[in-house]
Amino acid sequence: KIEITFHRKVIGREMVSTPAGKWNCFKIAETTVSQIPGINGGAARTYDNPTPSYTWYAPEMGIIKMATENTYTTTLIALP
Repeated sequence: KIEITFHRKVIGREMVSTPAGKWNCFKIAETTVSQIPGINGGAARTYDNPTPSYTWYAPEMGIIKMATENTYTTTLIALP
């Protein structure tokens, strides 16, 4: 059984401007720790990913932006 633990923390508030509008967001940092069982009786492994991912969340709308350092950024561009 693989276990993944997510650690999330609100680290502040930020105004985020997108093509869909401007939002007052909570900025949330997330890190993960994964525990993977050993194969064929081998020792279990733990992977601690210290690089945080960030989510900007606007209470009135939901997730506005997500990003992982040096990897990707996803931003809300339009409303339905």
